[in-house]
Amino acid sequence: MVLVKPKFVKKILINIFLFIVSLFVALSAEANLTTSVTLEAGSPSAIYPTQETRLSITLANSGGVDLTGVNFDVSLPGTWPAGLQIAGVATYACTNSVGAVSVSGTLTAATGSSRIALSAGLIPARSNNIDGQCNIVVQLLWVIVIIRLIHLRLPVVL
Repeated sequence: MVLVKPKFVKKILINIFLFIVSLFVALSAEANLTTSVTLEAGSPSAIYPTQETRLSITLANSGGVDLTGVNFDVSLPGTWPAGLQIAGVATYACTNSVGAVSVSGTLTAATGSSRIALSAGLIPARSNNIDGQCNIVVQLLWVIVIIRLIHLRLPVVL
Protein backbone atom coordinates (compact mmCIF):
# COMPACT_ATOMS: atom_id res chain seq x y z
CA MET A 1 0.00 0.00 0.00
CA VAL A 2 1.27 3.47 -0.87
CA LEU A 3 0.89 6.06 1.85
CA VAL A 4 0.17 9.53 0.56
CA LYS A 5 0.71 12.64 2.60
CA PRO A 6 -2.43 14.81 3.04
CA LYS A 7 -0.43 17.73 1.58
CA PHE A 8 -0.02 15.75 -1.68
CA VAL A 9 -3.76 14.95 -1.83
CA LYS A 10 -4.49 18.64 -1.28
CA LYS A 11 -2.13 19.50 -4.17
CA ILE A 12 -3.99 17.15 -6.54
CA LEU A 13 -7.36 18.64 -5.49
CA ILE A 14 -6.02 22.16 -6.10
CA ASN A 15 -4.75 21.05 -9.51
CA ILE A 16 -8.20 19.65 -10.37
CA PHE A 17 -9.67 23.04 -9.49
CA LEU A 18 -7.11 24.77 -11.76
CA PHE A 19 -8.00 22.35 -14.58
CA ILE A 20 -11.66 23.30 -14.24
CA VAL A 21 -10.81 27.02 -14.26
CA SER A 22 -8.67 26.61 -17.40
CA LEU A 23 -11.56 24.89 -19.18
CA PHE A 24 -13.94 27.72 -18.26
CA VAL A 25 -11.45 30.32 -19.49
CA ALA A 26 -10.90 28.44 -22.75
CA LEU A 27 -14.64 28.44 -23.48
CA SER A 28 -15.68 31.80 -22.00
CA ALA A 29 -15.47 33.77 -25.26
CA GLU A 30 -18.88 32.56 -26.49
CA ALA A 31 -21.75 34.44 -24.79
CA ASN A 32 -24.41 31.72 -25.28
CA LEU A 33 -22.16 28.89 -24.14
CA THR A 34 -22.13 27.79 -20.52
CA THR A 35 -19.92 25.06 -19.15
CA SER A 36 -19.95 22.88 -16.11
CA VAL A 37 -17.34 20.41 -14.97
CA THR A 38 -18.51 17.99 -12.31
CA LEU A 39 -17.98 14.45 -11.21
CA GLU A 40 -20.50 12.08 -12.72
CA ALA A 41 -23.24 11.01 -10.29
CA GLY A 42 -22.07 8.15 -8.13
CA SER A 43 -18.37 8.78 -8.79
CA PRO A 44 -16.04 9.20 -5.83
CA SER A 45 -15.26 12.83 -5.02
CA ALA A 46 -11.91 12.04 -3.40
CA ILE A 47 -9.49 9.61 -4.97
CA TYR A 48 -6.07 8.34 -4.02
CA PRO A 49 -3.31 6.82 -6.14
CA THR A 50 -4.54 3.92 -8.31
CA GLN A 51 -8.20 4.91 -7.82
CA GLU A 52 -10.58 6.10 -10.54
CA THR A 53 -13.42 8.60 -10.89
CA ARG A 54 -15.52 9.92 -13.80
CA LEU A 55 -15.42 13.56 -14.88
CA SER A 56 -18.41 15.07 -16.71
CA ILE A 57 -17.96 18.17 -18.91
CA THR A 58 -21.25 19.73 -20.05
CA LEU A 59 -21.38 22.40 -22.77
CA ALA A 60 -24.81 24.09 -23.00
CA ASN A 61 -26.10 26.51 -25.65
CA SER A 62 -28.76 29.00 -24.53
CA GLY A 63 -28.89 30.72 -27.94
CA GLY A 64 -31.33 30.18 -30.78
CA VAL A 65 -28.68 28.99 -33.29
CA ASP A 66 -26.22 26.14 -33.21
CA LEU A 67 -22.77 27.05 -31.91
CA THR A 68 -20.13 25.84 -34.32
CA GLY A 69 -16.38 25.71 -34.07
CA VAL A 70 -16.31 25.06 -30.32
CA ASN A 71 -12.75 24.20 -29.33
CA PHE A 72 -10.80 23.52 -26.17
CA ASP A 73 -7.56 21.75 -25.37
CA VAL A 74 -6.63 21.24 -21.72
CA SER A 75 -4.32 18.98 -19.76
CA LEU A 76 -5.34 17.16 -16.63
CA PRO A 77 -3.58 18.26 -13.44
CA GLY A 78 -0.45 16.66 -12.14
CA THR A 79 3.11 16.27 -13.24
CA TRP A 80 5.42 13.30 -13.36
CA PRO A 81 5.68 11.13 -11.31
CA ALA A 82 2.06 11.63 -10.22
CA GLY A 83 -1.06 12.97 -11.87
CA LEU A 84 -4.38 12.21 -13.47
CA GLN A 85 -4.63 10.17 -16.65
CA ILE A 86 -7.51 9.07 -18.82
CA ALA A 87 -8.37 5.49 -17.85
CA GLY A 88 -10.91 4.46 -20.46
CA VAL A 89 -12.82 5.41 -23.57
CA ALA A 90 -14.42 8.87 -23.27
CA THR A 91 -18.03 9.39 -24.35
CA TYR A 92 -19.33 12.42 -26.25
CA ALA A 93 -23.09 12.88 -26.72
CA CYS A 94 -25.32 15.83 -27.65
CA THR A 95 -29.03 16.49 -27.09
CA ASN A 96 -31.64 19.14 -27.86
CA SER A 97 -35.31 19.49 -26.86
CA VAL A 98 -36.26 16.50 -29.05
CA GLY A 99 -33.57 14.12 -27.76
CA ALA A 100 -30.21 12.81 -28.93
CA VAL A 101 -28.62 14.48 -31.97
CA SER A 102 -25.52 13.55 -33.95
CA VAL A 103 -22.29 14.86 -32.57
CA SER A 104 -20.02 17.06 -34.59
CA GLY A 105 -16.34 17.68 -34.09
CA THR A 106 -13.47 15.59 -32.86
CA LEU A 107 -12.96 14.61 -29.24
CA THR A 108 -9.42 13.63 -28.29
CA ALA A 109 -9.09 11.83 -24.97
CA ALA A 110 -6.80 8.83 -25.42
CA THR A 111 -6.44 6.23 -22.70
CA GLY A 112 -3.16 6.76 -20.86
CA SER A 113 -2.87 10.43 -21.84
CA SER A 114 -3.61 13.50 -19.74
CA ARG A 115 -5.10 15.65 -22.51
CA ILE A 116 -8.75 16.32 -23.32
CA ALA A 117 -9.49 18.28 -26.49
CA LEU A 118 -12.51 19.11 -28.61
CA SER A 119 -12.10 20.62 -32.05
CA ALA A 120 -14.80 21.92 -34.39
CA GLY A 121 -17.54 20.95 -31.94
CA LEU A 122 -21.18 21.85 -32.57
CA ILE A 123 -23.48 22.57 -29.63
CA PRO A 124 -27.17 22.37 -30.64
CA ALA A 125 -29.39 25.46 -30.36
CA ARG A 126 -31.89 26.06 -27.57
CA SER A 127 -35.45 25.14 -28.54
CA ASN A 128 -38.74 24.78 -26.67
CA ASN A 129 -37.10 26.48 -23.67
CA ILE A 130 -34.50 23.72 -23.37
CA ASP A 131 -30.81 24.43 -23.92
CA GLY A 132 -29.00 22.31 -26.45
CA GLN A 133 -26.09 20.55 -24.83
CA CYS A 134 -23.19 18.19 -25.29
CA ASN A 135 -21.78 16.06 -22.52
CA ILE A 136 -18.30 14.55 -22.39
CA VAL A 137 -17.60 11.89 -19.78
CA VAL A 138 -14.02 10.86 -19.08
CA GLN A 139 -12.86 8.13 -16.72
CA LEU A 140 -9.82 9.32 -14.76
CA LEU A 141 -7.12 7.43 -12.89
CA TRP A 142 -4.70 8.92 -10.40
CA VAL A 143 -1.35 7.51 -11.44
CA ILE A 144 1.70 7.58 -9.26
CA VAL A 145 5.05 6.20 -10.33
CA ILE A 146 7.24 4.82 -7.61
CA ILE A 147 10.92 4.84 -8.40
CA ARG A 148 13.23 2.58 -6.52
CA LEU A 149 16.90 3.16 -6.97
CA ILE A 150 19.06 0.09 -6.82
CA HIS A 151 22.65 0.54 -5.81
CA LEU A 152 24.97 -1.72 -7.73
CA ARG A 153 28.29 -2.77 -6.30
CA LEU A 154 30.70 -2.79 -9.16
CA PRO A 155 34.40 -3.49 -8.87
CA VAL A 156 36.61 -0.45 -9.03
CA VAL A 157 39.34 -0.66 -11.65
CA LEU A 158 42.50 1.34 -10.82
